[in-house]
Amino acid sequence: MIGPDFRSTDNTRGIRNNNPFNLVQTSINWRGKVPAQDPRFETFANIAFGIRAGLLDLYNDWSRKGLKSISALITEFAPPFENDTAGYIRFVERSTGIPKNAPLQLPDLIKVAKAIIILENGQNAAARSVAAMVPNVAAQMDQFGASAAPGPNLALLGGLALILSGL
Repeated sequence: MIGPDFRSTDNTRGIRNNNPFNLVQTSINWRGKVPAQDPRFETFANIAFGIRAGLLDLYNDWSRKGLKSISALITEFAPPFENDTAGYIRFVERSTGIPKNAPLQLPDLIKVAKAIIILENGQNAAARSVAAMVPNVAAQMDQFGASAAPGPNLALLGGLALILSGL
């Protein structure tokens, strides 16, 4: 996967690690994973690999574990012992427009992923630009394919220009 590498920037920790979901270090051999540069979180070669790993994490929780609502997914993704899970769920619900207990369909995971990236990395231009990349990364994955339905993404191009300019 091709994407910008933000490891040498002064962005938020998740973006600097090319891990906008802030996935904790595990033994999972994620595609694009590089030796950890952070004591707690995974590091990826570029932001597209980090987005891909986060999407796979959500997809596996949705498809294999049967976590089919925002409440269920976020409780697994951001458990109460280390997060304000109720606040996290409210943020994702508001950001996506999907009721927290409504059954999620595959395309809804893209909306959820975008909200997670913004919450994890701050409500700023860099986080919104990285979140805008989600549909394009998802479209390259077998799990999502055409359901991601990416189109011309002017917001992505503009956001990347901001990030690359040192924002």
